[in-house]
Amino acid sequence: MKSNKKISLDASLYTGIEEIDRQHEMFIERLNRINEHLHPGSEGNALRGAVHFMDRYARWHFSTEERYMQEYGYPEIRAHKREHERFYENTEKLMEMLENGDVDRSTILFVDRYMIDWVILHIKGTDRKFAEYLKKKGLNIPREEYRENMD
Repeated sequence: MKSNKKISLDASLYTGIEEIDRQHEMFIERLNRINEHLHPGSEGNALRGAVHFMDRYARWHFSTEERYMQEYGYPEIRAHKREHERFYENTEKLMEMLENGDVDRSTILFVDRYMIDWVILHIKGTDRKFAEYLKKKGLNIPREEYRENMD
């Protein structure tokens, strides 16, 4: 069994906040890349580095969102942060699965159901709602102000 699930960027995955959208693009690219290399018998060690990078990128990205939530007084910050924590928990579970050996069917299903589906639902629901709040508060970040590095 090889996963064929891939996140395709379409209008439903854009929030309208350019900095966040750009980070989402990178995040999705990483997750898709990991998923492309998941097939029964893949070596867990080879994928751990990619998953570790994705985890670090997610933490950096989520800290960007949470900084805006704090700065703009987002009333649903707690619930949104809990969703981020669920992603961290799922990433830890995936790392444990990879630590325990080669990729098997359960690893692939886990990535499909709990990682990819989570990202899609989170962006389409929670992040878009948050972005609408930011836009109502007047947030507009010109492209040249983006942080390109994960400092």
